[in-house]
Amino acid sequence: MSLFYATRVFVPRVLPDVNFNEVHASAWQKVKDAYGRVSEEKLRWLHFSHRWLITSFVLVLLAVVVLVLLPTALTEPTRIIIVTPTP
Repeated sequence: MSLFYATRVFVPRVLPDVNFNEVHASAWQKVKDAYGRVSEEKLRWLHFSHRWLITSFVLVLLAVVVLVLLPTALTEPTRIIIVTPTP
């Protein structure tokens, strides 16, 4: 999930409400507003990614602790009989 959210930042998307070919005086304001919205959205995706990454680290650490604390089986090792051929 962390990787999915992090890659959302790098995937280009076309914004339908922004036209870079406009030449009137307030066109720069639309571009500036769109840039601000996109930067906030990308920052939100990076925050989601960071939260999922930290959560996954905690879950992996808990899994390792649980595996270390599991009781081991009390069986004796398997005996191996080695047969040496006679010449």
